[in-house]
Amino acid sequence: MMTSRAVRAGVALAAGALAVMALTSCAASPKTTYVTDAGETVTVDWADYPGQSNIDSAQVLAAPATEDVEEASLQLLAEIETALTEEFGLEWEVGPPSEATWWEHDDNGYGGDSLYVGYLSLMRQSTPCHPATRRGSGCSTSSTR
Repeated sequence: MMTSRAVRAGVALAAGALAVMALTSCAASPKTTYVTDAGETVTVDWADYPGQSNIDSAQVLAAPATEDVEEASLQLLAEIETALTEEFGLEWEVGPPSEATWWEHDDNGYGGDSLYVGYLSLMRQSTPCHPATRRGSGCSTSSTR
């Protein structure tokens, strides 16, 4: 004969198993159906979408081409460093991690693969200028570049 404690444990275990199954079961990807000007009905499965559900495709199309990203990143960071150095008298050094990284997005958010790649530029960090290297309102950065 099962005790009430064993029954409650069994019910809790069964409820937990059902909850896990409900949360991990695969839902079908969304589909969109439309009719072309020629009268043909077309159904698009969003699992085939090459982008990613939470990234605006217009932003991706406006971004630099993949082969230009590293150079664009270096130019942008140099502009930021120059402006901050002039205003606050900072020096710069390579920060952790010391290497740039590319990564592929795992999925498109609809159950399919994404063709997007991401880029994490070389990290840089500011350090306070040593008083001996200050010139006017800026800082000498010849030793850091």
